[in-house]
Amino acid sequence: MLRDIEAIKCLIIDDDEDDFEMANDALSNIRSRPHHADWACDFDAAAEKMAQNEYHVCLVDYRIGAQTGLEFIREAIAGGCRVPMILLTGIIDEQIDEDAAEAGAYDFIEKSAIEPRTIERSIRFSVLLAQQLRKLKENSTLLRVTLEHTGAGIAAFNNAGGLETYNSRLLQILRIEHEMEDQAEPLNSNYELNEDLERRIIENLALFETDAETIFEMEVAEGRIVEVRLNEAPDGRKIVVCTDITARRMVHDELVRSREEALASVEAKTQFLANMSHELRTPLNSIIGYSEFLKIQMTERPCDEKWPEYANFIHASGSHLLSVINDILTLTKIDFGKLDLISEPVSVMDIVSFCEQSLQPLAAAKNQKIDQIFCDDNLAILCDENIMRQALLNLLSNAVKFSGEGGEIRTIVELGPKDEIHITVEDDGIGMSDHELEQCLEPFVQADNSLSRRFEGTGLGLPLVNRYLNMHGGHLDIRSETGMGTSATIVLPAERLFAAARGQTKSAVPAANLSQKPGSLELRPQGTKRA
Repeated sequence: MLRDIEAIKCLIIDDDEDDFEMANDALSNIRSRPHHADWACDFDAAAEKMAQNEYHVCLVDYRIGAQTGLEFIREAIAGGCRVPMILLTGIIDEQIDEDAAEAGAYDFIEKSAIEPRTIERSIRFSVLLAQQLRKLKENSTLLRVTLEHTGAGIAAFNNAGGLETYNSRLLQILRIEHEMEDQAEPLNSNYELNEDLERRIIENLALFETDAETIFEMEVAEGRIVEVRLNEAPDGRKIVVCTDITARRMVHDELVRSREEALASVEAKTQFLANMSHELRTPLNSIIGYSEFLKIQMTERPCDEKWPEYANFIHASGSHLLSVINDILTLTKIDFGKLDLISEPVSVMDIVSFCEQSLQPLAAAKNQKIDQIFCDDNLAILCDENIMRQALLNLLSNAVKFSGEGGEIRTIVELGPKDEIHITVEDDGIGMSDHELEQCLEPFVQADNSLSRRFEGTGLGLPLVNRYLNMHGGHLDIRSETGMGTSATIVLPAERLFAAARGQTKSAVPAANLSQKPGSLELRPQGTKRA
């Protein structure tokens, strides 16, 4: 503050030595504190002394040779000079006063009125004002640095909706390209806003064309999501704070998606338990009922011709229960990586024939026909024979189950364009809708999940097949349409192609080169409609 300055150092710029002596004499008679003056008689000498930056105040004559004091003040300020300057003039003219203020002079003194009290007051006022302006500049710089380094975009609008100031982060968030001369000091009081930039910012924020809420969201370029907070200052100005919440929204959406998946999983498991209770209760009732009947009958008479039939019912029901439990255990083993593959060369025809013979009685009961179509009868693959049989059995049993009386079922074996192995089971049964196709490979989910559904099952058949194939590096491709039947294709990579059973049609691939452990269990439904 001014009270901390023991002596005021002044620079007097005047081309007339008599005028300098007059001003210096007035300074010498100031009693409040010492005032020491240096003299510069021309433009160059003044500039050299001002460059030393050791003066508290500068008194500038209106005339400095061929140049004016106003020119000196302008050049000094443009060069970064912060010393307060007072204009000395012998001309009493209101226009000169205004020009001096616009040039940056802190005050002016008429030469005819120079005396100790007048010049002391002007110097004291100018030094205090300079100190306050420097403090204001420091605060402004601090505010600018703070706003420029905050993560939010900030803008201030006047009562008429004109943009007064903003930070560079706002332009980044709104994805606005801009060109302006003074990018470093957007909060400087002398900063003149680019009109095109102002228009583009207002258009992007759309604050004054609509009744914006206090907080709202909008989408900007590149799919970014911006949260806009609109606050009104006591003087009516609007302060806008923009935050890029794209990452936060992505996390939120991912949490929502995960929650929905978790709820769907819980719902599927709940439905599975309901189906399982129904699936297990029926054979258990049969087992318990017929066992109880046999127990009672055995105490009353030796044997009855119905007993073998009852025993078959018990055996079939028990086998069904065992199958359901085995499917659940197998799925669990695969998911935990506990089911190992035993890869060995196996004839594809042998696998298909075995599965067809196993299901022939069920197909015959519905007067269904199962055909086989082979591109090569000698085709052999490297696989776990038991697992591959089970996979094909599941597909064929589904075809038999979901095809009507007299339906036709075809098993087609062929090679794809990249020598991948395709084993397709086609039927002309009830088919599936697009929605059912999306869910058919999810565990515990069935096309018809109601307890009154026409077809029994736990919903594990197709998911198990797909997991079996994933273990072999393949996947299950399903195409279907409601009422038009279903085509389910086992797709195995070319690496699984071995040699033909009779006559080498492919170079043998050593089984040791293939993984003996479960591979990726990625589900890959190919749910496109049949053409």
